[in-house]
Amino acid sequence: MRPFIGRKQELQLLENAYTSKNAFVMVNGRRRVGKTALVRHFLKGKRALYFTAKEEVDVLSRRRFLKTFAEYCGETLSSSAKLPDWKEIFKAFAERVETSRKVLVIDNVAYLMLADPSFARALKYAWERYFKQASVMLIVVMPNNSLLVNLESKSNTLIGCVTTQLKLKPISFVEMIKDYPHQDFNQLMTLYAIAGGVPKYWEFFAACEKTIDYMGVVREDMLDQNSLLYEEPMNLIERDVWEPSYYNAVLKAVADNYHRPADIARYLEMKPGAVNHCLSNLAVLGYLEARVPITEKKAGPSNRKVQYYFSDPFMDFWYTFIFENKEHLEAGQELQIFEAIKRAFPGYIQFWFKTACKEIFAAACKQGGIPFKIDRIGTFWNKNEETVDIVAVDEQRKRIFLGDCLYSNKPYTMEAYDDFVENCSDIREFKVFKDYDWTHGVFTANPFDPALMDYAMITSDVYLFNGITVYSRK
Repeated sequence: MRPFIGRKQELQLLENAYTSKNAFVMVNGRRRVGKTALVRHFLKGKRALYFTAKEEVDVLSRRRFLKTFAEYCGETLSSSAKLPDWKEIFKAFAERVETSRKVLVIDNVAYLMLADPSFARALKYAWERYFKQASVMLIVVMPNNSLLVNLESKSNTLIGCVTTQLKLKPISFVEMIKDYPHQDFNQLMTLYAIAGGVPKYWEFFAACEKTIDYMGVVREDMLDQNSLLYEEPMNLIERDVWEPSYYNAVLKAVADNYHRPADIARYLEMKPGAVNHCLSNLAVLGYLEARVPITEKKAGPSNRKVQYYFSDPFMDFWYTFIFENKEHLEAGQELQIFEAIKRAFPGYIQFWFKTACKEIFAAACKQGGIPFKIDRIGTFWNKNEETVDIVAVDEQRKRIFLGDCLYSNKPYTMEAYDDFVENCSDIREFKVFKDYDWTHGVFTANPFDPALMDYAMITSDVYLFNGITVYSRK
């Protein structure tokens, strides 16, 4: 069995809640992100009643809960017993005497709210009247999708009671470096650019941990019509939204490098309001994220310079390479599509390499390897098509870091570095940092040109990142 990877901070928060007097924990996050796996890993060695709700009528849910409760108690449920309501069920659990702390987990709790509009109030009542007094640790797992949006008023009933809230995101690249079995940086970078930080998708790549044949998995499990991954993104979208055709169109537009809402609307011949609605929901669902240039004071969707990008590599990969080719795949042209993917992949991976490099730089600063306190980190672009891959600002020390990222099998040269530094100095928007100390960095997955390495070893404020290894003047 694969070891549990990452989530150390989240596990510590759960342990802290377990040892606290009152613990009402809400865990939410997009589908497949590992909410259930996290909670079950935390519960190892602990006694708990774990109930997973389903899409069913309330009476069936209560009967299943009672059966689970009886099994938890080591008893047999009487078929003739009167079916109690939720308040009575929760009271019985709270009153049960245990030698260790009682833990109740309700997974997919949103289904219970859908089946019974009064469930959220009953759970809140049980928390305030029974669970707190009995020191019951209550964990509810909720989806971060349209179902949760539709239940917002009901879930808000519980928010005031929650003592710990975990909003689970995909596992970061830096966490993967620490824990995921891999041979080298390039191998892990390839996996990340395809499957992202979603543990469910890693299961398909387990056989590649000792090889580099991740593209072979793409052919077998993403281009095969009978595999789970073949239609996974479309299935997620169909479950999460109304009118999935519009959302699929918007996601495909972003994959085709249309990032501004106005450009997406023109490309799809959709009304701007409809496009903005889709983009906003896709951001809530965790599939897209809104970005503005780091020099902008006002962040978020309301900024006129906002652009939308994939926040999930798997969704990006699928809408870039598979969505528009489904017809060809179903016509038996799998080999041709696979060869086209291999040719385009070096260009595709650049974006996710830049994303990983932001994490690597932030981790190096946090660990003290680089004397830089990040107050802001992001990307820069302007209408003149001037771009900088990584920009970080240290307001306290009045320092700015400018990073260039290149994922290539060729060495990054001294000439390329000089061009990068000169281009940064010419950007008008950076004049606001004229009194700051400027630091430059380069991120690659392969060795540097010797001349650039020599320069970095004798020059302050130059950092060269080869994967996760940093070279600089000491």
